[in-house]
Amino acid sequence: MNWNGFFKRQIQLGTVSRIPVRADRRWIVVFLLLTAVTAASLQPLLQNVAGSVLLGLAASILFFISIFLHEFAHAVVARLEGLHVVEIILHPFGGMARFAHPPETPRAEFRIALAGPAASFLLTLLFVGSLAASNYAGTDILTLLLFLLALANLLIAVFNLFPGYPLDGGRVLRAYLWKQGRDLDEATILTGRCGQAIAIVLM
Repeated sequence: MNWNGFFKRQIQLGTVSRIPVRADRRWIVVFLLLTAVTAASLQPLLQNVAGSVLLGLAASILFFISIFLHEFAHAVVARLEGLHVVEIILHPFGGMARFAHPPETPRAEFRIALAGPAASFLLTLLFVGSLAASNYAGTDILTLLLFLLALANLLIAVFNLFPGYPLDGGRVLRAYLWKQGRDLDEATILTGRCGQAIAIVLM
């Protein structure tokens, strides 16, 4: 069996605001691993296997929703800019809102690109606020989970702002270069090289 082909196939998750939402099957592996790691981390504190698994499952679902909301924010702003959103595809630890055609102005590109990180920052604040309430109530395990979710969303926002295409920060840089008079193709090539440099540094 071709496992690589199997995991690259997409699962139709549903439709949100008339936008099809799909995920490739690699999400199954990520979801199970994330649940298992979180449950194993909580087990010493909770001393209850079933409870640890349930909390790990809840954390994985919330992380999955966070990734979706990041991409959905791109889609909402794209619609406001007059673009047709074809679909949202979720990959492991990432995703893509796909449009029928690229943004037609630097302003549209800039706003669409910033929408995702802005959503992730807002989710970070939401989880931090919930964390503070949980900490005040003395629910240590819930506080830990909320901290991890806040940290995950913060990392998603910051990482996506790195100035290399196809990251959101690269698209912001592309919009800036486009606004300054660069051809869109030239701006894409330049930001793509920045993206390659960032990937090399990270490796």
